[in-house]
Amino acid sequence: MTQTREPWVFGARNDRHRGVQVDDGGALLTVSQAIKQGGLDWMVEARNPVSGDDDCITADPWQQIVKVEDELEDGNIVKKYRTLGMVKGRYTILQNRAAFSFFDRATVEGAAIIKAVGHLDHGRIVWAIAQRPETMELYPGDVVYQNLILLTAHDGSHAVKVMFNPYRQSTQTMVGFRSARNHKVEVRVRHTKSIDTRMKTLHNVLAAESGYFDRWRAALVGTDEAKGFKQRVITQAEVNHVVNNLFPAQKKLDEDGNKFEKVSGKAKKARELILDRIKVQEEMAKAAYETAGQPLPQDEYGNTGMTALDVFLGVSEYVGKDRKAKNEGNSWVTSTFGTGSDMRQKAFDLISGL
Repeated sequence: MTQTREPWVFGARNDRHRGVQVDDGGALLTVSQAIKQGGLDWMVEARNPVSGDDDCITADPWQQIVKVEDELEDGNIVKKYRTLGMVKGRYTILQNRAAFSFFDRATVEGAAIIKAVGHLDHGRIVWAIAQRPETMELYPGDVVYQNLILLTAHDGSHAVKVMFNPYRQSTQTMVGFRSARNHKVEVRVRHTKSIDTRMKTLHNVLAAESGYFDRWRAALVGTDEAKGFKQRVITQAEVNHVVNNLFPAQKKLDEDGNKFEKVSGKAKKARELILDRIKVQEEMAKAAYETAGQPLPQDEYGNTGMTALDVFLGVSEYVGKDRKAKNEGNSWVTSTFGTGSDMRQKAFDLISGL
């Protein structure tokens, strides 16, 4: 019988996008165990889509990929089928537990802890979130975890892959960006039964993840050699430049053919929401530094004020909690998998260019 559990923060509270927290009383779960506990151990089958009409042409080489679940109906267990996608060619079905089995060694050895599993679009994409033990601070006491998002697709849209996305505990939001074009923000995983190859794959994933977070930390928090967003005090004019370019004015022509710019009501509202979020981040930072007994960041003249980190986090909070995108699901889905990650990247680029 299909298991049902209360959705967690990672996922919408409906059947389309669903996320479930997994736990085994403090014991480490492998991804395979988490998949089972989260009720995602349903099977996927391939069918040849053929119409019942006698004169119908078959759909070869297309295959219909369907999700198969056992459900209780009138006291009997019956199979329920849902189409996840259409594929063609030499597509090989990969069940959920098999797709993530390469990562089990990391969980057994304590290199990562599985926090949640879930699906998008009724199971078209299945995901698991692993959390690494290493953390970092944005403001004093404001902890960020190194999260890895494992993904597999049943519609042929992509192979198994691992995304890197920092998770801010205090606000329960993702704060990752795509980084420079030459750096990996995800790793595609080749499925194999060879233990040696699987271990090499796991090593490559964790090594790439460490590299990503090192660059992320350097950009936002800074290093001994260079300042990051955290140490950069910026002016209100610079803040407005970033926010206005995230939602730019539209170019129009008046009756005489002269060009002018007009800010739409939607863009104006978005700008206001982001500015409010940035102000909240600035206040949170001041309170955190005061509680920790640490001095606020200063510019070269000794002035304190809003930092580039406040601006980036304000945009990230807007993406995760305020922004709504049509047909992209809930805020976490949009922020993590959709256009929200693109907006964080744009904000990062604008702030870096100040």
